[in-house]
Amino acid sequence: DHSLPETELESLELQETVQKEILKLPEKYRSAIVLKYIEDLSLNEISEILNLPLGTVKTRIHRGREALRQQLRYV
Repeated sequence: DHSLPETELESLELQETVQKEILKLPEKYRSAIVLKYIEDLSLNEISEILNLPLGTVKTRIHRGREALRQQLRYV
């Protein structure tokens, strides 16, 4: 089936685009997003690594995702 490699390619291109846009985020959001979605760490682990309260980590992830969503709208 020819559509399978095409779908995989589109998925890879999307991942690449998302990763490029993540790099454009402000550092405080970027670090939380990378630890959560790329390193697949728990909120508690992120809180310990960044030495931030859990609520702050949740806020940064939320705001980072919103910023990313806005950026990807124009890609």
